[in-house]
Amino acid sequence: MARPRSVMTPEVCETVRRAVEVGLPALRAAYAAGVTPSAVKSHRKRNPAFATALKKAEAMAELRQVTVIQRAADGQHRQEWVDKRKVRHTIEARAPVWQAAAWILERRFAERWARKEIIHTRTDRPIEADPRFE
Repeated sequence: MARPRSVMTPEVCETVRRAVEVGLPALRAAYAAGVTPSAVKSHRKRNPAFATALKKAEAMAELRQVTVIQRAADGQHRQEWVDKRKVRHTIEARAPVWQAAAWILERRFAERWARKEIIHTRTDRPIEADPRFE
């Protein structure tokens, strides 16, 4: 008996790759391509070229998002939208957006710039330190 054909045709693989490239996680991209996440997962394991293409697509999605943030931090921010009346609007910011720069610092240099959360609690019992976190 012949083995059933894979649902991961070249067209489906390309649809998954494109969806990942615009920012979807690979398993969500599976639904966009009309296949199950398990089909994408197993095809990724069996096909090194597909796995490499998905890694490259993920990197391109990340690069595009970091570029947007970096441009905002540098004062090259551009925002476009269409309102309910189908009128296109564009805002270009020439001044740096400090929040974008702060976001990059918090994530890229977390040891120096990430927020330090302090939690205050009240208890009647003494709290023992967990040795795993000492």
